[in-house]
Amino acid sequence: MTDNYLHQSTDKIEFITVKMFQPNMDSIPSFSLPPDYSIELYKPNFNDDEKWAEIISAAGEFRTVQQNHELFTKTFLNHKNSHLLFERLYFLVNPKGRYIGTAMA
Repeated sequence: MTDNYLHQSTDKIEFITVKMFQPNMDSIPSFSLPPDYSIELYKPNFNDDEKWAEIISAAGEFRTVQQNHELFTKTFLNHKNSHLLFERLYFLVNPKGRYIGTAMA
């Protein structure tokens, strides 16, 4: 998957704490995806952990997919709330069916 990316960063990403606050839930804007793009939830038996590791590697978080796969296992699969991945881990999928982005709530 990483062969489709133009840039592979070698810089370490700094972790910072971000808190978001929305005082009025009535005025949240709505956005739509480009045509033929979709969002899919995490599925454990479809190699989604590997897809996540490939996306994070392409973003330059660690140098190898294996390091990111180990991070996913340690941070998410072995966490006491790992059952929430089915509701909180999202993937952006392009029109060709490739997983190209990820977000977690």
